[in-house]
Amino acid sequence: MQLKQDIDDRRNGSRLTYRVYVTITLLSDKKIFQGWSNNVSVSGLALDTEIPGKYQDQECIVNIVFPGEFSKLIIDEVHGQIVRCSTPSSGISFSSPLEWFVLFPVYQGKMARMAEAEPG
Repeated sequence: MQLKQDIDDRRNGSRLTYRVYVTITLLSDKKIFQGWSNNVSVSGLALDTEIPGKYQDQECIVNIVFPGEFSKLIIDEVHGQIVRCSTPSSGISFSSPLEWFVLFPVYQGKMARMAEAEPG
């Protein structure tokens, strides 16, 4: 987990810095955007996929998949809003704080132990 990296960072909370798979579904027309993120916080995420500017400020549902060695953790139906549409990434702000964020340090520790155990 990391805290703010520079003074221009507008986020107030810490964020996770490992890759998760994300699906964004617009509430207005059910259009779907999918991609990876390595930047998830209690208040939102940065999606490593461009969402066209015409979808700026659209309400959406976010599903996040945290991969594990033998299983995966799925957090679904997180309500949010598209707050940034830019190349090459987009920003999503969650409507409510991500209540499962407290689990992420445990997950991050597990992933670190798995990486240490890999031969290399």
